[in-house]
Amino acid sequence: MSGTITESEVYSPSVTSIEDGDDASGAIATAPLQQLANRTKYLKGQLDAGALKIREAATVAALKAVTGQATGDVRLVPGLGPFRFDSAATATADDLFVITPTVGGGRWLRLDHGMRTSDLGGLATMTGLTVGDLVMVPGVGIYRYTADTPATKGIWLRPATAMGGLFTNVMYGIVDPANGWDGLQYRIDPLAAPVPNRIVSISEVTPTSGSFAPATTSPGAAFGPTLTIDVEEGDVVEIEGQIALLEDNSATITIVMRSGSGILGNGKAMIKATGVMPVHIYTRHVVTSSGSFPIRFSGICSSTGSTTFTEAGIVARVIRP
Repeated sequence: MSGTITESEVYSPSVTSIEDGDDASGAIATAPLQQLANRTKYLKGQLDAGALKIREAATVAALKAVTGQATGDVRLVPGLGPFRFDSAATATADDLFVITPTVGGGRWLRLDHGMRTSDLGGLATMTGLTVGDLVMVPGVGIYRYTADTPATKGIWLRPATAMGGLFTNVMYGIVDPANGWDGLQYRIDPLAAPVPNRIVSISEVTPTSGSFAPATTSPGAAFGPTLTIDVEEGDVVEIEGQIALLEDNSATITIVMRSGSGILGNGKAMIKATGVMPVHIYTRHVVTSSGSFPIRFSGICSSTGSTTFTEAGIVARVIRP
């Protein structure tokens, strides 16, 4: 009479074979069948729970050559990471994050596909960043954007483990305004960190000539050309003004540099003479808000008589701490 084998989820390391001379009994025949049934149920359980091992493709070329893949299949490429196949994907292949099979459609997508990529130089010019953004620099590692007040002064940090733990001078537990204590170990990477106190721009304006009537109170009467520069909060602006005045005013004239209604720094020139007088002004100013920054000459005098000027020019250097 036939019966039913009830399998168990146990992996049998071996399967019993029936040899010549064994009794022709049901028990003898059932033993290997039971072991095979147990193996089948064990393997089904492993697949239902998820694969414990991922197949490996030794190179990008080997991954391209894979056939018979279906959406959801995963292959590991040493040095690059795991790739998941998507039969509907059409992204442009770069052999780094997106790989196209040699045969058939679809794409192998690296699991961090979608992360922005850049070279080290490009980190300094990225826009639209928020604290916590990650960017992959191929061949170097993943960089995280962080910021201190103000947020426009962000820096890129690479985890200390990115180079096999070779970093020794680490700052532990970076604090940033948006996320607070993040608990990771970081060291500022000299390859990507901005150079301190660097000149980020040098601008000048075409000299002009004309006349103006000084004001009797500060900040004086603005005159001459306008030099407009882009600055960020905390920048130091070094300003040089060169002008020739035809002094036809008997009172002392004070020439300063201004932006809007504010006098810039302490640099000024005080003139009381007759005839053409060359004037050079140097001053420094620490910027308090980011944006456009206009610079002009300004004149203050107890007398408001007209004064003629020629070759009024301005040069500004922006230094970023």
